[in-house]
Amino acid sequence: MIKKGTRFFTPDTINDLKKTALNEEVVTILAGGTSLFREINGENLVIPGAIIVLENIVELYKESRTERYFEFGSMLTINQIIERSKNNLPSTLLNCFLSLAPDPVRNQATIGGTIANKKIVSDLTSILVILNTKIEIISFSEKKIKPRWESISQYLTTRDSKPLHLITRVRIPLVHSTYSHYSKSGYKYNLFSEISFAANAELEKSNISSISLAFVIENRKIVRPKEIEAELIGTHIPVSYKFRDTLLHSIITKLKNIPNLTNSEIFRMSQMILYFLDNF
Repeated sequence: MIKKGTRFFTPDTINDLKKTALNEEVVTILAGGTSLFREINGENLVIPGAIIVLENIVELYKESRTERYFEFGSMLTINQIIERSKNNLPSTLLNCFLSLAPDPVRNQATIGGTIANKKIVSDLTSILVILNTKIEIISFSEKKIKPRWESISQYLTTRDSKPLHLITRVRIPLVHSTYSHYSKSGYKYNLFSEISFAANAELEKSNISSISLAFVIENRKIVRPKEIEAELIGTHIPVSYKFRDTLLHSIITKLKNIPNLTNSEIFRMSQMILYFLDNF
């Protein structure tokens, strides 16, 4: 149920949104509402404070396209993006969009809300990272921010804390790699931390000429192993049996240099990279 005294606001501009968010002590931002509806259990859902509904802010629906990228306002839904750009989006991203949720949910879920919900271990994030997707974030008290993905978690929020930032735009480059891959580990039985992995690569005369790797580990720990990417440039595909053990040892050594990874995560991440290399 909605707590007695809860007030609804439907600002027409981002400036109005900022003023309302700063003036209220407790705020819930409502975009598509899918994460909120997921928590409804009978009549036990309590939403305290003020609810700010974004649906009237025209700026958050704007979109543009060039030969190099699509740019979407954060209030466009996943299905709207699919319908308007499915023939041009990278195939890995399109397939991920389609598998995110059932069609009725994708009709409501916005691209901004999907990225911003810190409670969701988003399948989308690792793919957006390797595509070098850019997001624009506004601070309710400052100017626009264009954060690196590795630091994005500081700008995200849940309904358990007052939001201080809002995703306004998402720019997706039109990158079509010859070899693309996406996989997950640890999600089925909840025995290990969940890891999602995405990769893009190009070959030139059976050697890797470019490669991008990205992992998302539980609650948005984003890992972009640049040293491993650099080492894999020039690697012959398929990887020879003699070279495989040496390569695996090197990958594990470099993963160990990344802070706050468990041995289980390091092992599974190394295996995910090798699987990608073995299945070009």
